Amino acid sequence: MSMIIGPDDFEVGMHIAVHSHIEEQFARRMVRPGGEGMPSDELFIRIERHDDGGVRVQLGIPLKVIAIELPFLYCMVVEPGGDESGPVVLDTRHLRLMRVTSTTLRALAKVRV
Repeated sequence: MSMIIGPDDFEVGMHIAVHSHIEEQFARRMVRPGGEGMPSDELFIRIERHDDGGVRVQLGIPLKVIAIELPFLYCMVVEPGGDESGPVVLDTRHLRLMRVTSTTLRALAKVRV
């Protein structure tokens, strides 16, 4: 069974996965100031559970940490076969994260889609 990783344990290059969500729903409000005579734009970013139980950042999907700026982690998704896509930005204040083992990564690298 995997252990939850604390904020002091994150390292660039490590592989992690979202174990669980601390909150069911949360949102961030960002304001982009408009230019001279232009209105400002408001953008709401939301991560939430859907009726089918899915989440935007799926639980258990392996991610490779490429940068750390706490509370945010910048990650690439590790796809079957070993390819990477992304980036994905995680807010560690709202997620429980776990380490992904090298055994799991090797098994995924063998998968051909």
